[in-house]
Amino acid sequence: MTFRALARGAVLPGSRPAFSLLEMLVVMFALGVVMMLGTATLLGTIRMAEATTTAFDQQTVWSVLADEFRADVAQAADAPASVGELTASGTCLILRMADGRHVMYRWNNDQLERSELAGSGAAPRRLPLGRAGTGLEFTRAGNDGRLLIIRLTQSWGAGKKKRQIEIAAALGGDLR
Repeated sequence: MTFRALARGAVLPGSRPAFSLLEMLVVMFALGVVMMLGTATLLGTIRMAEATTTAFDQQTVWSVLADEFRADVAQAADAPASVGELTASGTCLILRMADGRHVMYRWNNDQLERSELAGSGAAPRRLPLGRAGTGLEFTRAGNDGRLLIIRLTQSWGAGKKKRQIEIAAALGGDLR
């Protein structure tokens, strides 16, 4: 065979066409880069799905709390300053219902408890608030103080980012 035949792609007798070591290394490197990008994309997608699920769960918890709080406040006839030994404060809200029973919301040991005070004693029930680091405060607003507000404050992260959520309800809304 002549040099021209070899240049046109002819194969020498006893040899076969193949890839060089350099070509194999380039292909392996490219596959490694593609796999790293795929892994990074997959991990990012998983983290985003977890964050979305957490946010949705948190929103659901707040929605349930808001519905129950608004229903109780709407059915209440009054929000007295005290009942027996219990006193309303920024961490305790007392509602007097039209039938004479009392419903109390109390922030205690980073937990929100809802109790119905009927005759013999209280039947407390803990209400979930979601993530740790949540603070809670009860306030009143409006000219006559009939707008009751739960203010939830969440802190998280190294910089202690804060988010405030307010749930408001008009006292005696169902009784007007």
